[in-house]
Amino acid sequence: KYICGNSVMLLNVCFERPLAIIRSEKTTPEGGKSSSLAVYGINEWGSPSAQRKLEVARQNVEMKKKFLALKTQDEARSQKALQSKADDPKSSEYQSVAQAARESVECAKRELEEARNSYINLSQASSQS
Repeated sequence: KYICGNSVMLLNVCFERPLAIIRSEKTTPEGGKSSSLAVYGINEWGSPSAQRKLEVARQNVEMKKKFLALKTQDEARSQKALQSKADDPKSSEYQSVAQAARESVECAKRELEEARNSYINLSQASSQS
């Protein structure tokens, strides 16, 4: 009982400051995370996991580029099919398919832009640290 009580007290004393940092990080909004860690001298981007986040963000951009290229090809095929079937009685079906393909391309463009912005933000944060 005596050893257990003393070790808890020793742990509390030794880890008082790191625990205070962790508790304050939990209560602050997400936007102030890197700046408050820097206040305590903690380089958020020096760790391998932080570099891995940056690499994953870069890979995400590459994946979104490929996805956009595939959706653009799909849109081109559907537009070609629509033009070749312009006088067909089922042309409204082709129009709806072409419209869906166009919307898919626009969505892929937005996702690519978001991924690029995320990568840019991460890379700027890592270079500032």
